[in-house]
Amino acid sequence: MSCLKDDRARSTLAFQDVEPELEKLRCKAAARIRDFLMQKLDQLRMKRTNIQIIQQNVLLKYKYFNTFLAAHAPETSVEIRANYVDTMSRYYHSKFRTYVQSLLKLRVEVASKDDLVGVGSERNSGGLFGSKKSVATRTSVFSLGERNKVLEEVGTDSIIPHIASETKVKYGFEVLFRSMLHLLCESATTEYLFTHQFFGRMDSIFHQIFAKTIGVFMETIEGFLGDCYDAVGLLLMIRLTRDHQLIMSRRRVPVLDGTFDRVNLSLWPRFKKVFDANLESVSNPRDSPTVNDTHPHFISRKYAELAGSIHCLNQGVDNEMLTANMSHFLAAMEKRLCTMSSSLAGGRKNSHIFLINNYDVILAILKERNITCNDTEKLEKLLASATGAFVEDELQGHFGKMIGFVKEVEPMVQAGNLEGIPYNEDYIGLLLSEFSGGWQAAIDKVNNAVMKYFTNFKNGMDILKHVLTQLLLYYTRFLDIIKTVFGPNAFSGQIVTIPNLMHEIKKYSRTFV
Repeated sequence: MSCLKDDRARSTLAFQDVEPELEKLRCKAAARIRDFLMQKLDQLRMKRTNIQIIQQNVLLKYKYFNTFLAAHAPETSVEIRANYVDTMSRYYHSKFRTYVQSLLKLRVEVASKDDLVGVGSERNSGGLFGSKKSVATRTSVFSLGERNKVLEEVGTDSIIPHIASETKVKYGFEVLFRSMLHLLCESATTEYLFTHQFFGRMDSIFHQIFAKTIGVFMETIEGFLGDCYDAVGLLLMIRLTRDHQLIMSRRRVPVLDGTFDRVNLSLWPRFKKVFDANLESVSNPRDSPTVNDTHPHFISRKYAELAGSIHCLNQGVDNEMLTANMSHFLAAMEKRLCTMSSSLAGGRKNSHIFLINNYDVILAILKERNITCNDTEKLEKLLASATGAFVEDELQGHFGKMIGFVKEVEPMVQAGNLEGIPYNEDYIGLLLSEFSGGWQAAIDKVNNAVMKYFTNFKNGMDILKHVLTQLLLYYTRFLDIIKTVFGPNAFSGQIVTIPNLMHEIKKYSRTFV
C-alpha cells in the first residue's frame, strides 16, 4: 500500500492497472478490521467484564490494526476511537459514581461550625436534661491523634465499601478522600498507558474519557467543602493531594496535573476560611469566656491541639504561609490570655499564675508531639517571662523589705556612693532580725503555694527551684552589701549563714528529685 503514495509509481501504466484492485483491497481490509475491533469494543460493554484483560490481551495484541486504519482509513480510525472513548467514559463514570455514593455512607462528621478555638462555655450544651458534650471540652476536633495514619496508607488499596459497612466503622472524610484519589490515580495510570500504546501519544483521548469521572470527583469534594469546618481534615487532604501528585509524577503520568491543581484551588481557600474563623474567635471573641480560676483554660488546650496538628502536618513540607499564619495565631493567643488574666481577682500574682499554667499546657502538648519551631521558642520565652514575674511577686510577699533594700542600695554601692546610703545599722539589724526569724516558715509557705497554684507537677518543681534560687541570690547580694558598707564582721551574730540557707533549700529540692 505504500506504493500508492509514491508519485513516480502512480504515473506508471502498471499502477493504473492495479489501482482499482488495491483500492478494493484497502476498503475490504478496513471494513474487516473495523468489524473486528468493534466486536472487541462491544465486549467492553458487557457486565462483569475485566476491562484490563481485554485491553492487554486482546486490543494491544492487535494494535497494528489501529495503526493500519490511522494510515489508510483515518475516518474509520476516528470512528473506532470515538466508540472506545464513549464506552470507557460511560464505564468509568458509572463505576466511580457508584463507588463514591457507597463510600459517602461511611462518613462521620468531625467538626461543626461551633467548633472554634475561642468558642465554648463551661456549661453542658445539651439542655436541661441533655448530655451533649460541651464544645469547650471538644479538643479532639483539633487533635491529630491517629488521623495522620491516613498519610501512611497512601499507595495502599482503596476502601471496599460493602466490606467496611459490615464492620460498621465510620471514617473522617480525609480517609474517604484518599480512597477516591487512589482509585482515580490507579485508573488514570492504567488508561493513560493503554491509550498511548493503542492510539498513540494523544492526551486528549484520556481527557475525553475521564472528563465525567473527574467531574464526579470534583462535585463530591465541592459538596463536602461547602459545609466543612474541620481544619485538620482539610490539611490532611492537602497533604494527600500532594503525596498522590508526587506518585503520578514519579510514574511520569501527567494527565491529572490539572485535576490536582483544581483540588488544591478548592482546598486551600476553604482551609484558610476555617483557619481565619478560628483566629477570629480568639482575636475578636463575640462572648468573653468567664475566667474563675488560674487553671489552664479550655481555649489554651484547643489552641494547643490545633497548633500541634498544623505544625506536625507542616513538618517536611515547611509551607511558609502556614508558618506565618501560626505566628499570627500565637500572637492573638498571647493577647487573649493576657486579657483573660487581667480579669482575674487576686491581682498581679493570680494573673501570672494563670499565664504560667496556660503557657505551660500549650508547650507540654506541643512537646508531646515532638514539635520544635519558632512558636515553641516564643512560648518558652513567654513562660520564662511569666515565671520570672511570679517569682518576684512571691518573694516580695515574704522578703519585700530585704529585696527593696538590695535593689535600692546595690547601685549606690557599685557606684562607690556609700555616704548616700539612707539606712543606718539599726535598720540593717531590723532586716536581719526579720529574715532570721521567719525565713524557714516563708520557704515552707512558698513551697505549699507552688504546689497549690500549678497543675503541672514538673513545672511546679521548676518554679520552686527558681524561687529558692532567686531567694539565695538576693540574700547573697544583701550580705555582700552589708560586708562592703559595715565591714566583714558586722552583724555576725544575727546573720543566717549561706550554708544554713542552702541546707534548707536542698530539703525542698530533694522533694522534686
